[in-house]
Amino acid sequence: NLIVNRLIELSKYKQVVVMTHNISFLLALEDLAKKEGIKSKSQHIQKISDNTGILDETIPWIGMNVKSRISALRNTLQKVTSEYNKRETSDDIQKYSRDTELWCTDLRKTWERGIEEKLFNGAVERYRPSIETKKLKNAPYTKELYSEIEMGMSECSNWMHDRSPELGAKVPTPEELSGYLKHCDDFMKKINKMIN
Repeated sequence: NLIVNRLIELSKYKQVVVMTHNISFLLALEDLAKKEGIKSKSQHIQKISDNTGILDETIPWIGMNVKSRISALRNTLQKVTSEYNKRETSDDIQKYSRDTELWCTDLRKTWERGIEEKLFNGAVERYRPSIETKKLKNAPYTKELYSEIEMGMSECSNWMHDRSPELGAKVPTPEELSGYLKHCDDFMKKINKMIN
């Protein structure tokens, strides 16, 4: 926190460039910059296959908020749907199955982030250094909401477990995936209305 405060103080007078692997540190910098009215821009550098130094304007998945994750899932769903529509070989079918599993894993993680960010009103977040108990005052948690969360998280993960195909687990279609995403998006919007 001392380093974050010092960097933000310096950035009031000069340009500051920070490189970090620490997502908590990054989020603390962004939060304080916003609070102090200081313009900031985050990018991440990644390695894809053997290509290094690839710049991306978006922050990594692990640091994205729910709204950004839902948008990213919507974009990825278009690619997954395209794969589904051109299934001709067993390799195509396996690729669709694997990419769908990864997509559903990211959707489940989005539900988890939504619990932190929306349901607990940001009071408890995995990559924040403290619990902000005052935010719990406006947290909208109810048993009815729990049932919706349980259903949404089950939708995107029930079929993903390592089990025999004879047990009836089938890979969801793009239409089903779209329904899972809509359920998540609608739930998060509902929570937003309850908070505001």
